[in-house]
Amino acid sequence: MTPLARFVTRPSQPGDDECKPDIFVGVCMKDQSVLKPNTVYEMEECFGEIVLKEVGKSWISERTWNMPIGHTMQAFGNKMVLTDIEAQENGVWDFWAGD
Repeated sequence: MTPLARFVTRPSQPGDDECKPDIFVGVCMKDQSVLKPNTVYEMEECFGEIVLKEVGKSWISERTWNMPIGHTMQAFGNKMVLTDIEAQENGVWDFWAGD
């Protein structure tokens, strides 16, 4: 097997034993060519196995991804993981597009 990416999880409230991991931070391996750029992926559990599936194209433009990741995360928060369709359905697209 060839590693594609690595990630770490952590609770948003460190030190709170009741807070389950709700933050996910990861990186792709340098030479991997399976995971596509500007694409939203989702992990699901199926019979005790973790399955990664492609959900769709990210609604965030490629130009925005060229900003430092901290700026992107601060600007978009949990909306970073929406696809084009999800952003349109939830009114996020209109908000950011200035409509």
